[in-house]
Amino acid sequence: MNAIFNENFKKEDKTHAYLTDHTLSLLCNIVMDQTAPEYFLKHKSSLKDIATCILGLLNLQKVDSHTLILSIVVINQLYRNEGIKEYLDSLGVPDRISVFVESVSSLDMGTIQSEEKLTIAASERKTLLDLCAQIFQSME
Repeated sequence: MNAIFNENFKKEDKTHAYLTDHTLSLLCNIVMDQTAPEYFLKHKSSLKDIATCILGLLNLQKVDSHTLILSIVVINQLYRNEGIKEYLDSLGVPDRISVFVESVSSLDMGTIQSEEKLTIAASERKTLLDLCAQIFQSME
């Protein structure tokens, strides 16, 4: 996963959305498996790599909205396990999600635009904010 995200996002070109979407969809299925929490708690370096990659996606303006949504879904799913939640908290995930929420919330209603004129519809914006709210609810 690191190879896909790190190498491709360092390039000037935008990584094809299908590549990131399929990678994140696979990751969603992995983290939703019953055995995932046990695996990630035993292999925290893998968990850290996943969190680092996903949080990196949230900072990139060239990421499509559906990729952002899938990224938040993965983090949301990881936060359902108390042990994983504590580890992600120690990595500063809540602060990074807060910054992301602030940036999404502060933009004009309707679209989010970057240098590449990426737009996120109001419904996608609402979905992103709702998913982030679920993460914060699980922190309480």
